[in-house]
Amino acid sequence: MRNTVSLFCLTAVLTAFCGRSSAETISVDTWKNAAGKSGPDSIVYSSLRKEAEDTQRDKDKACGVEFTCINDDKFRGSAIIGKQNNLRDALKKIEAERSKGNMADSQYREALDKIHDALLGIDQQRRSLIEEAERREGLARECARTRRVAMSVYQEYLNRLESAERDPDNKPAIDFIRILQVTTKKSIEDHVPQHDRATKDAANCRSAAESLRELKKIDPKDLQ
Repeated sequence: MRNTVSLFCLTAVLTAFCGRSSAETISVDTWKNAAGKSGPDSIVYSSLRKEAEDTQRDKDKACGVEFTCINDDKFRGSAIIGKQNNLRDALKKIEAERSKGNMADSQYREALDKIHDALLGIDQQRRSLIEEAERREGLARECARTRRVAMSVYQEYLNRLESAERDPDNKPAIDFIRILQVTTKKSIEDHVPQHDRATKDAANCRSAAESLRELKKIDPKDLQ
């Protein structure tokens, strides 16, 4: 019985030791190879590397589309306002011609109908721009979200590198670990400007949609 217990304990100790070794021990060559790379290829932990690859793929897909509303006059309503002003000028000319007796009632009504149809077209354009601004806001927010997730993976790697640096078993690879700490910080920092831009774009698109909503549908009489 005593021998059986001793054998069991020995087996447990060996299992724990071997499990730790296979899970945590990373060769110097592995650290060295990773230190010469960037992005997911610089991550020595396989599960975390796969996570980085997946999040980078999601980020590239989400951020590889047009989502900005900045410096685009159509989203400021200038096109809508310009067309409304053109109709206002046209209506003034119609009224002037009618007051001079140069336009019959039937011609006057026909001219007003055309202006009414034009107003319907402008309102449709306004609503389409609102939908597009809202769509781009959603795209910008998704881009910012996926970048945030991608940054979190590298932050996790940075945390693990700090633990690895303190591990005596990694002393032969300490220089490579420190190189990886620098490059990993850079990977995080490289995401920040694009993340901030996407966040800013989302806010601008939301503002554009709100401004376009204020340009409500107008009647011909509102142009007078």
